[in-house]
Amino acid sequence: MITPEEYLCDPCGTAALAFWKESATIVPKHMRIVHERDFLKTYLADYADVSYFRLLHNLADIGEPAFPRGFVLREAIMPGDAATLSSLLSACYEGSVLTAENVIGFTHSPAYAPTLWLLLFDEAGVLCGAGLADYDANMREGILEWIQILPSFRGKGVGKAIVNELLMRLCACGARFATVSGRKHNPTNPEALYRACGFTGSDTWHVMTKKESHS
Repeated sequence: MITPEEYLCDPCGTAALAFWKESATIVPKHMRIVHERDFLKTYLADYADVSYFRLLHNLADIGEPAFPRGFVLREAIMPGDAATLSSLLSACYEGSVLTAENVIGFTHSPAYAPTLWLLLFDEAGVLCGAGLADYDANMREGILEWIQILPSFRGKGVGKAIVNELLMRLCACGARFATVSGRKHNPTNPEALYRACGFTGSDTWHVMTKKESHS
């Protein structure tokens, strides 16, 4: 287990998850999680591998959250918005089927911060995007968790605006830095969005699951 001091020296290189979550997670026996520097191709004989990027923002230079005219941003009101929010996240995130109960469960996290749960509506009042972030007050770390925009609203700059809005709010919370992770080789290329918002780094983590024939 890494110490807080070790983590703060290199958040993205020492842990695959935010510190509070890493400390509370027990990796199942059928899984193996390693940094790129420790990854061996021989692992692939026994494991199926999915790689994830992990990036850091020092919160020193944040872009202006520029939302298109007519779009309205507001904080999510829980649990009232849980059903609508779960539908949006499920529609945006391939392979995900989130229930309202799942979303409400996120609010039980020790890093949950209501001001960092944002919903974006278009001029017709349609929920078209959302940005959810956590804040670990002990480490003063902001963690971007869900940045999702309906496919028909992508390419309008709303994703970048939501990320920048969250970064500004994290500064107001007292965060010293922010982290984000996501699956590499994702067709929607979320890594490009985060880098456009000032996130940097080159850390890759391999989340491997033992193949059935080897279990």
